[in-house]
Amino acid sequence: MTNKKPHDSNLIIACYKRVRKLHKTNIIFHTLQCYKLVSENSYYVESLLVLKEYIQARSKRSDSSDRYVKELSSLQKTISLSSRLQRRSMKENDEHPTSVNFDNYIDKVDHDRQSKDLVTSKTKELRQKIKKPPKSASIQCRYEQSGFCRSKNIRHHKHRCKYKHIYPVLPTEVTSFKKEALFPGHVEYDNLAIKFYKTMHHSHLPNLAFPSAKLVNIFKISNLYLKLKFEERKQYLLSKSKNTDERKLYHGTYSSMHRNVFKKGFIVPPDYEPNPRCPRSGKLSISICGASCSYCTQPHRRHGGCHMYGLGVYFFDRAAKSHHHVREPTIVKNNVCQFKMIVCSVLLGKPYVIDKDLAHEDQMHDKILAPYGHDSIFVPGRKDSSADLGVRRSEFVIFHPFQALPTHEIIYEIPLHLCGPHHKPVS
Repeated sequence: MTNKKPHDSNLIIACYKRVRKLHKTNIIFHTLQCYKLVSENSYYVESLLVLKEYIQARSKRSDSSDRYVKELSSLQKTISLSSRLQRRSMKENDEHPTSVNFDNYIDKVDHDRQSKDLVTSKTKELRQKIKKPPKSASIQCRYEQSGFCRSKNIRHHKHRCKYKHIYPVLPTEVTSFKKEALFPGHVEYDNLAIKFYKTMHHSHLPNLAFPSAKLVNIFKISNLYLKLKFEERKQYLLSKSKNTDERKLYHGTYSSMHRNVFKKGFIVPPDYEPNPRCPRSGKLSISICGASCSYCTQPHRRHGGCHMYGLGVYFFDRAAKSHHHVREPTIVKNNVCQFKMIVCSVLLGKPYVIDKDLAHEDQMHDKILAPYGHDSIFVPGRKDSSADLGVRRSEFVIFHPFQALPTHEIIYEIPLHLCGPHHKPVS
C-alpha cells in the first residue's frame, strides 16, 4: 500500500457538519462516503478518532445529548473495523502503512445495509403470517385455584382459558394413597353400614331400593396430599362464602377408575367425547385425557340422562341412587355380582339450588362451572318431578376436583338376576 500525503484532520469534521445539514438518519455512513471522495483514503483511522472526539465534545455542550449516542455507537463500530483492516494490511505487507484503503469497508457497509433491509422485510412478512400469541399467555391465570383451572380440559367451549398456569398437570399426579380395611365393631364401619343399609334397602319410589344388597367390606382411604388440597379448598370457600357445607355423599363410577380417584382425586368431565381407539379413555363413558389428546376430539353430546346439570362430578345422598351409576361389577360364586362404591366428603360451599324441572333436556348440559357467585349445584329430589327434566332423588354437582375427598370404599353384593342391563359384569 502506498503512502499518501496526510490531509488535514479537520476535513472529516467538515464532512460531518455538511452531512448533518443534509441528512437526518445514517449520518456516520454518509459522512464516510463524503470523506472518501475528498480525502483519497488517507489517514482514515486517525481521522475517525478526531471525529469521535469532536462528537463527544459536542454532546457534552448540547442539552439533548441522546441524539449523539447512536452516532457514537456507529462510529465506534467503524473504528474497530478499520483498525482490524489496518492490522490485517500490516501483516500482509510487513510494513507500517500510513493510510488505509477503506473501499472494501464501504462496499461491506453497503452490502450489510442491503442484507439488513432484506432480512427486515422478510421478517415482517413472516410475522404477518405467524399468529402472534395472546398477551394473556404470559399472565398468570387468576382462575387457577389449588393448581386446577376448569378450562384445562376444554376444547370447544367459548370460555377456554388462554392464561399461563403454574401447574401444567394436576399437582396430585405423583401422589400415593393407603387402603386400610375396617371391621364390624369399629365406629366408622358401623356408622357407614347403618347409613348404607338405610339408603339402599328402603325407598318409597319403585326401582330405587335394593333390599337384597349385602355389605361385604369397607376400606378406609388415606391420601395426605389430596387431603391437604381438600383443606386448602375448604379455607378458600370459608373466606369466600363463610360456609363450606361439608357432607358425606356417595359416588358411583367404573370400578377400574377407583384407584385413579384415590390417587389423583376426581376428574371433572371435559367437553369432548372419549374415542374408542384412545388407549386411556376408550372404554369409559367420559374422557379422562387432557385437551392435548389426539384421539378424544369430538364434542360431547348428551345421551340418556348424563350430565343433565352440567359437566361436573355428581354425588348422591342415597346409596341406591349411586348404585345406578356403578359399573364393571365382578361375578363371584353362586351367581352374585360384587360392586364397589365410593364414599366422599364433599364441600358444597354456597350451592345453586334448582327446585324445579328444566325447560328442556339440554338446558344446562354445556355448563362447565357453577352459576356466578355459587360453588356447586344442589338439585333436591321431588316426587312429582319429570323423569327427563328433573330428579326424584337429590343430586349434588361440583366443578372443582378438590371439593371432594374420597374417604371410604364400600364393597357389596347383589344377586345376578337383580342387576340391571347397564351393570355388565367383567370377567
